[in-house]
Amino acid sequence: MDSYEYALAGAIGVWVFVVIAIAILLVVASCKIFVKMGRKWWEAIIPFYNAYVMAEMIFGNGLWFLCSFASVIPVVGYIVILLYTLISCLRLSNSFKKGTGFGIGLFFLSPIFMLILAFGDAEYEPLAPFEISHPFDFNPAGYTDATYTDVNTSASSTEASSEKVFCTNCGTKLQEGQDFCPNCGTKRA
Repeated sequence: MDSYEYALAGAIGVWVFVVIAIAILLVVASCKIFVKMGRKWWEAIIPFYNAYVMAEMIFGNGLWFLCSFASVIPVVGYIVILLYTLISCLRLSNSFKKGTGFGIGLFFLSPIFMLILAFGDAEYEPLAPFEISHPFDFNPAGYTDATYTDVNTSASSTEASSEKVFCTNCGTKLQEGQDFCPNCGTKRA
């Protein structure tokens, strides 16, 4: 072997070392993000299960991760994956109280922004479940006004209609004076 081949082998060895070090750092960052989200660290390293748990934490339903398999559909599948990834990044950003710009950063420079989430002081706060409602629905998903009037109160009644307040996350009826949902712990709107 001449010196050129030794230099090439050395450069490839350094490159492999750097790639492995970055991969380990990103796995540690993922584990740390899962811990911040209230999950176990090992859930971040199990393939497919980690995608299910992440979808459950940022969308409210783990089955959203099935959008990841849309690539089997030519062209349309790639668009679905692109939109799913963008929405995931934006919701992950919002769940850590970061803005839309941070979500765009997660989308384009994911490793750097994942490290910022993992090792920064960001705190996780669950979002309301992500639902796609019918366009003509009068009470669309994500509707934030959680006060409703009692249906059983007659119009001729002299008493004022009692207001019922429901959790914006899980729909549990909240009692007067409750600031947090007893079922899921979401702060009252």
